[in-house]
This record gives sequence, C-alpha cells and structure tokens, in this order.
Amino acid sequence: MPDGAIAEDLLVNNAIRSYVAKHARSWYHFLHEVQGEELEVGELRVVCGVDKVTAWGVASFGRKVPRGRIEFRKIDHAAGPPTYDWHYPGGGGHGEAGPDESEWGGLRQATDTTPIRNQCVFVRTLNFHIAADISMAHQIHSSSLDAPVGR
Repeated sequence: MPDGAIAEDLLVNNAIRSYVAKHARSWYHFLHEVQGEELEVGELRVVCGVDKVTAWGVASFGRKVPRGRIEFRKIDHAAGPPTYDWHYPGGGGHGEAGPDESEWGGLRQATDTTPIRNQCVFVRTLNFHIAADISMAHQIHSSSLDAPVGR
C-alpha cells in the first residue's frame, strides 16, 4: 500500500441492527429460494466498512527466505498511473501487485494525475444469523452482542 489507505465506515447503531433484523430472513429467502444459492446460515453478512488503496502488493515464499532484500517496486509509465511489482534477487517467492494496467481502462482520462483509491483490501462486516429454533425464527443474533437483536 504505497500511498496509504482510506477507511470508510458505516456507523453501526441500533437503527442498522433493527434494519438487519427486520430484513435478514427475506435476504436469506431471496438468495436461497429465488437465486438458488447454496447459502448456510451465518454466511450472509452486511458490509459496514472498507479500506481502499491506490495500489497493493502481496508476496509469499514456500521456504525460508535467504538473506536479501525484498522490494516492492514502483514502475512509472509515460501516461497513466504507476504500477508495481515484486523483486527478490534470491528468487523462490511469488508476488502479486495490483491493479494491473488493464484494470484502469475507462476509469480515468490520460490527463488525470491523481491516483484512484478504488482497490478494496480490507472489509469489515456485521455478522448475524437467523436463530435455528422455530420459536425464535424472527430473532437475529449479532456476533457483537450477547443477546438476540429483536425485530
């Protein structure tokens, strides 16, 4: 994340939790019954925050890395935003960097100089599940609460 990141977060309050509690059953129904998704209880989440960057990189090594320097290198281009790649003189690793130049197509003009922070690298979610007990069928449990959130 050579240019840092910005965080965007929804203020999760009782109104949001109530909205989730009111609509969660219909969301599961739509995804499972209408769309035919094999969705287990607890797999549906509400995204309440993201971290976005202009560029990112990740590297991994299958064995102990010998002494050396791992570099996340910037590649400047005559037109358009820079791209990045990994360089490790000793080899034995694998790295990915993004976004690829092809992913910028149509997002910016050739004269744009400010990088676009549209690469989502972290997501924060509000996790919930529909109670399995029929008598509690309309209660949704939030993972951040000990008690069920009512309708």
